[in-house]
Amino acid sequence: MLGGALIALAALVSTAGADRAGLAFTRANTVWVAHADGSRARRLVRGATDGRLSPDGRRLAYFRVERCDRIVLYVVGVAGGRARRIGESRGSDWSPDGSRLVTDSRTALYLVDPATGARRKLDRGDFAWTRFAPDGRSLVYGRANRKVGRAYRSDIYVLRLSDGRITRLTRDGHSDRPVWGGRWIVYRHFWFAGDWSMGRLRLMRPDGSADRSFARGDERTSKARMGLDTVELSRDGAHLLACAAAEFLCPPVTFEVPSGRRHRLTVPSGRGLVAYAADLSRDGRDVLVDVGPFDGYAHHRVYSIPFAGGTPRLLVREAHSASWAR
Repeated sequence: MLGGALIALAALVSTAGADRAGLAFTRANTVWVAHADGSRARRLVRGATDGRLSPDGRRLAYFRVERCDRIVLYVVGVAGGRARRIGESRGSDWSPDGSRLVTDSRTALYLVDPATGARRKLDRGDFAWTRFAPDGRSLVYGRANRKVGRAYRSDIYVLRLSDGRITRLTRDGHSDRPVWGGRWIVYRHFWFAGDWSMGRLRLMRPDGSADRSFARGDERTSKARMGLDTVELSRDGAHLLACAAAEFLCPPVTFEVPSGRRHRLTVPSGRGLVAYAADLSRDGRDVLVDVGPFDGYAHHRVYSIPFAGGTPRLLVREAHSASWAR
């Protein structure tokens, strides 16, 4: 059974008509939107992928591949209208109220007004994973050294939007993928085993205090297992969605914060099928999971699974890269 927040989202969309959506997903190089339970799906943008809805469900951020394989971020209203080109991007995140976006290019981090396209440069560098604080007043991100393989290094920073003040939280060069919820930040501490980048999760306060080990995963490189990756933290900071990193899959694993209690979710399985943790509902009650063949996105399906485990519910067929309005 879907959690209360998911049902509330579906009800909200039902009363708002085409002005809002609760779920976005990609199918055949087209981004679709639907109610949060997958019903009433409709095509919104062709020639696009990786749609992410604003938390109020009124806008969609998505990517197109343009000349010279540049990945460009766009925003469009769910009700339709002209799309706004934001610029080259490797990732983005919506503010909790949906009024702003943060996006990173190859060289800088920007705060964007999706209504006008106006951009404010926040920091320079190579960025690894950016998230808003629950109150929308700050950002947390990993800033890396532009290198790959075993030379890759990254640390965690917090930026206060009111005055641009930047605070460095880690100094080990082995920290990335931060997520922020409530009074906690969870991030990946990585190291290298041969050519494999291995991850363990750590927990800290937003000022960098109380930093401690939080969780470990399967680290058997002989089985192509690479520990844990972060995916999302609920707004109140009590529910963490992570995934068990491996060569061709990253199935969901959930944790209660700060206790570290772990839930191993049962996902639909079969020969040649792999699972990817996709998203977490705003209240942390439900998880989106993408399941399908490992060699491409054809015949993938999107399921919802209760945070603490339970029967998966099929939301949409022939779909991948799903997200909920949060």
